[in-house]
Amino acid sequence: MTTFQNPLTTGLASAVIPTFNRAYCIARTIDSALAQTYRDTEVVVVDDGSTDGTAEMIRDRFGNEPRVRYLHQQNAGVSAARNAGMLAARGEFLALLDSDDSWHPWKLEAQIAALRRFPELGMVWTDFEAVDPEGRIVDPRHLKAMFAGYKHFSDEELFTARYPMRSLTPHLGQLNESNLYVGHVFSRMLVGALVLTSTAVFRRATVERVGLFDTGLKIGEDYDFLLRIAHEGPVGCIDAPAMQYQRGLADHHSRDEHKLLHAVNHLRTIEPYLENDRARIQLSDGQIRQMLADVHRWIGEKAVDGGQLALARKHLAKSLWQNSRQARCLGLLLVSCLPQFCGDALRNIYRRCKMA
Repeated sequence: MTTFQNPLTTGLASAVIPTFNRAYCIARTIDSALAQTYRDTEVVVVDDGSTDGTAEMIRDRFGNEPRVRYLHQQNAGVSAARNAGMLAARGEFLALLDSDDSWHPWKLEAQIAALRRFPELGMVWTDFEAVDPEGRIVDPRHLKAMFAGYKHFSDEELFTARYPMRSLTPHLGQLNESNLYVGHVFSRMLVGALVLTSTAVFRRATVERVGLFDTGLKIGEDYDFLLRIAHEGPVGCIDAPAMQYQRGLADHHSRDEHKLLHAVNHLRTIEPYLENDRARIQLSDGQIRQMLADVHRWIGEKAVDGGQLALARKHLAKSLWQNSRQARCLGLLLVSCLPQFCGDALRNIYRRCKMA
């Protein structure tokens, strides 16, 4: 049971913004939280040991803004920063916002209206726009392109009910053509992620039950946390882009070792549910075998990219054990078994083909 530091303020929304060395862009992020049409909002900024003048910038820009609280900690990673912010929050509703992203003004109002209308929901998330470092929109609806879960299931398979947003927020004209989808997505979320953390709003009471972010996971911690919320009960998704997600910044994870760790941590996250909670998982044995084949192949591919061939062979073989009809996986396994001088040439060809 998670114990918060401050008493709950009914109706208050707490926007928790972890940051590290983003003095150049965090002001826009904070401004977007303060500009919410849901006015009963506080902003909790957690500085994870920045050395670029973040503290001074926030003091100068927001020092007289009573709705902004600034916390500083020694560098401990984004999970620890998010946890510190949530523990210090006072809100009935919690929302995480990465320090290079920004919300549209109506975001919290729409999501909190949904949470109030359906008190059984533990979380509501939204679609989002992807923008480049110059602020240009490169994809106006990026949710389904970014997360693997939507490649395997339709909206009708993921959710059991749909409600027009115009019935929940009739004064928000920009949502008149949008819907709130509701359902139990836990089982299907095991197959692939569905939620961008900066789009989600969840109840403090839900976090009290499921716990905080796992600080032992340096990558993939979002998926672990959000999957625990989905495991608790029904959740909802508004099919409208409510924020701008920044792509292509230099400090984003992109190296081969990060991609490999992401894949490994995904498997570590789902394995305990498969071992201990099989009765709750509404997937067929065939779907579970295919899911495991996909995850092991994912790890194997990233291990090949990173030159970790023993690890690649292990997981590619496990993938083929779950589903033997994978020509690409078999080819990669054979490449990973070749002598180094042959294998290096073929692996380079493989990488170039992926990039083409």
